[in-house]
Amino acid sequence: MWIARFALLCFGAGLTMVHPASILAISPDEAVLFPVLKMQRFELSHGLSDNTVLYMKQDRNGYLWFGTSNGLNRYDGYEFKLYLYDPNNSNSISHNSISLMLEDDDGFLWIGTYNGLNRLNPRTDQITRYMHDPDNPKSLSENRITFLLQDERDLLWICTRRGGLNCMNPQTGECIRYRHDPNDPNSLSSDTLLCACRDHTGSIWIGTDGQGLNRFDSATRTNQRFEIVDPLRPDDQIGFLWLHADAQGVLWCGTWDHGLIRFDPQSGETKLYMRNPSNETILNSNIIHTIHEDADQRLWLGIRNGGVVIFDPSSETFLPYTAGAVREPPFRQNVYHILRETSGAVWFAAEDALYRYDPNDNQFEGYSYEPSYPAGLHGQKIFAFCGDRKGNVWIGTAGDGLERFDPATRMFRHYTHDPGRSDCLASDNVISLAEDHDGFIWVGYWMGTISRLDPNTERFTHYANTPGRPDCLQGETVRVLFVDHEGMMWIGTENNGLNILDPKTGIFRHYPNAPNDPHGIRDKYIRSIYEDQTQTVWVGTMGFGLNRFDRATNSFQRFQYDINDPTSLSGMMVSAIVEDDRGRLWFGTENGLSLLNAEGKTFTRFGIKEGLPDNLIKGIVKDRPGNLWISSNRGISCLNVKQLTFQNFDMTDGLQGLAFNLGAYGKDRNGTIYFGGNNGFNRINPQEIRKNTHEPPIVVTSFRVMGNPVPDWDKIIAECGAVYLHYFQNFLQFEFTALNFTRADRNRYQHWLEGLETDWMFTGERRYVDYTNLSPGTYTFHVIGSNNDGVWNREGVSIPIVISPPFWQTVWFQVTLVALIVLLLTGMHYSRVYTL
Repeated sequence: MWIARFALLCFGAGLTMVHPASILAISPDEAVLFPVLKMQRFELSHGLSDNTVLYMKQDRNGYLWFGTSNGLNRYDGYEFKLYLYDPNNSNSISHNSISLMLEDDDGFLWIGTYNGLNRLNPRTDQITRYMHDPDNPKSLSENRITFLLQDERDLLWICTRRGGLNCMNPQTGECIRYRHDPNDPNSLSSDTLLCACRDHTGSIWIGTDGQGLNRFDSATRTNQRFEIVDPLRPDDQIGFLWLHADAQGVLWCGTWDHGLIRFDPQSGETKLYMRNPSNETILNSNIIHTIHEDADQRLWLGIRNGGVVIFDPSSETFLPYTAGAVREPPFRQNVYHILRETSGAVWFAAEDALYRYDPNDNQFEGYSYEPSYPAGLHGQKIFAFCGDRKGNVWIGTAGDGLERFDPATRMFRHYTHDPGRSDCLASDNVISLAEDHDGFIWVGYWMGTISRLDPNTERFTHYANTPGRPDCLQGETVRVLFVDHEGMMWIGTENNGLNILDPKTGIFRHYPNAPNDPHGIRDKYIRSIYEDQTQTVWVGTMGFGLNRFDRATNSFQRFQYDINDPTSLSGMMVSAIVEDDRGRLWFGTENGLSLLNAEGKTFTRFGIKEGLPDNLIKGIVKDRPGNLWISSNRGISCLNVKQLTFQNFDMTDGLQGLAFNLGAYGKDRNGTIYFGGNNGFNRINPQEIRKNTHEPPIVVTSFRVMGNPVPDWDKIIAECGAVYLHYFQNFLQFEFTALNFTRADRNRYQHWLEGLETDWMFTGERRYVDYTNLSPGTYTFHVIGSNNDGVWNREGVSIPIVISPPFWQTVWFQVTLVALIVLLLTGMHYSRVYTL
């Protein structure tokens, strides 16, 4: 079973106060259910240069940069662009192991490596190296870069592995070095600097490898040392791997072997939060590589061999997150860095791959069979749902019996067939369910039987098909059960038409298929039954359309598909029927949706062309706001009945699979919707469905003229107002991207070459356009784009372009030519007059 949700449990912590330091030990909790982070994974097969990602950065344009142990990667949502060390190219990156990155105020990307510092110009891809030169005291003190910061004066502060601290002027590349001096207590406590951060005052905090903390004032260039001690192991040296200063100035320290440390510089108070060997499922390691603070002031910790743990400072509780099944411990990986992109998605740089968690990719709870979890779902193939008045949901499975699901506890109760008992489930193949007015649950099977379950006694009463008795159930496979306003049970069978049972008398009425009777049901296979607000009952069949029952005449009116009539029912199989809040009836068929028009005779059709991902409708459920949720063979769709627009969901949204089963749909008392398939079921709370509201930045990734790139076009426009071209430079190529990383395959684009085209051109997911043989003139190329949920960046990008005409088409040339001709003719005239 897998359930994508965040805060399932918070874990209590026993806190022992010892001044000036305290140690927090986490008490074990055997009942822990770990929340799942359903993640997208990136590795070599996706184009990443290496599976071990060490550092991440999102730049001002929206690109994501990933530093790995084998090169630098830029990601635009579609592909990775690689920057690798080339020993024969001094303009390549200086080393393939990337330790960290920083974007300065001018938009340059500074890249710290295991062998030197690099500055990358994103416009031109030009790289400048900065290396240690033993003959130049103003060069870097060492090439192993461990951290980078920029202060308010735009100076770079560079921590090194063995060479102390450097202050670099990025304009000149010259450095001032600050080193450890054993004779100066105000110098750095060590030259081995591993991490740094700036606090709210602008001071630089620097963590060392076992020699305490340093607070360096970048304005006065003075330093103050702080010794952090473990009260239980006072002789241990604490190695700092990450520092983070919160808004109150409290310093949070990730360490090599002492867990998480809270240090308050104002009071000098220190607290250590360390691993408890008796409960490694919560903080299973004292090695914390990275710390990220979210909008709720919680700390996300990247742990060595421990994945991700979230710490809430206000309650001093830890919450581990798993990337696997719900009852498994957190994913056991080294997480080196955590990045939250502008859309709110979180990236994890791990040892084995790059992971992305996006709340918009975890839309639906999902449940599948888990053998190791006795209280979980027992069946994989789901055929039916029924919500009862107590809030439970009853689930019919193929071969695994009946399930009662409690949404509050997310626990299951199982009912199976016992051949030795007459009051148990009649068969383990349950394909239809309904609750009657008295709260009894009715169960339909493959066999010719229906059962009534008393939820209080958990005993079943059976109604079987008895040959020769017309007052009993007629037919075998019971596909549909439906209770009307009078409490009558309508029963649709697969091979013998329709039955109506009066539960008070136990007597059945039978409506067999009558293909030759225009007022009867033509098909013996009943697929759906529904009663509308006028108390009219509608019956959908498997192969011969729709029937409306007239209670006064005890007869049926037929509606069928007509290939020659586009206003007829869209298909012959009516799999689902629902009424919207405006009293309109919708019918699901094998060929899309049909909406019954107001006059009650014709239909309006909705299919793939109108936005559905698939025409084979498996189920329809109306939510409380009045929208329709639709299952098909291509996922789940939500139809906004006011705007008549579809929002589609697939397996990246957490679905059990793309295909769902006919009849496997329902709703509980609270309005939560259920759809089932062959891999379990999904549970949907429409109010919790999140739309990606992030407006993606639009970037032109390539602008080519006659096949040659124009790398600095934005700078050219800033300086010249436009890109100026010659008349023969009339072949232009543009590539562009919306930097939305949530389902980037759903991003959409429009472009317009003003001066040539009269309106926007919609290109769908296509991200390029070519223009050939452009005439001389003034143009502006515009491009806009949307994210996966249709949120458009309408500003986009614009590139003014001026193609100059050949000199013989210029006004000055033509004026000059005319003047010369006039002068020539005038000269010829006067010459002729003079000779006469």
